[in-house]
Amino acid sequence: MGGAIWDYIIVGAGSSGCVLAERLSADGASSVLVLEAGGENDSFWVTLPKGVAKLVTNPDHIWMYKVDQPRVPGGAGEFWIRGKGLGGSSSVNGMIWSRGEPSDYDAWEEKGCTGWNGDSMTAAFRQLEDHAA
Repeated sequence: MGGAIWDYIIVGAGSSGCVLAERLSADGASSVLVLEAGGENDSFWVTLPKGVAKLVTNPDHIWMYKVDQPRVPGGAGEFWIRGKGLGGSSSVNGMIWSRGEPSDYDAWEEKGCTGWNGDSMTAAFRQLEDHAA
């Protein structure tokens, strides 16, 4: 790495960081450095839908952020977990996938996000999906 120069540096190899790195480097003209605090997430529990139950307290796979104030007065505090490692929180989300409602994306476009309408987003999701469900 000594003396290397990158066109882009991405901090975090979560879902968006990985996709962004691939898109930025796809043409071969740009160099991209991705920095990630976690490991490769090659654990068996990452590949198992209910494996998240084994990961939620494992500091190798989870960042645990304590919420400052309990939701209920006098109640116990809570932790918000975020994934650590390649794939970020997507690697510890119990393999849940949700596209979102097309009307929500239509509303985004109405507010100025050109190209983010329900039809465009559905097409983009279909490009990412590799199953028929």
